[in-house]
Amino acid sequence: LAGPLVALAPDLAASVSRHGRLILAGLTSEQARQVFAAYRAQAMIVTARRDLEGWTILTLAHMQKGTA
Repeated sequence: LAGPLVALAPDLAASVSRHGRLILAGLTSEQARQVFAAYRAQAMIVTARRDLEGWTILTLAHMQKGTA
């Protein structure tokens, strides 16, 4: 699932409102880093992460001014 989520990063990030959240699930823990890098390039940050038995759920939001 990482490949499609990385490829869709620009479109998915653009579809999230300024104060909205994007939840990505179905990722292995190893894939989460690669997927997050694609969304970080779209000025998104992780607001929550849940790891359970080798699987990861990422909750992302747009980076606000003053957030590094």
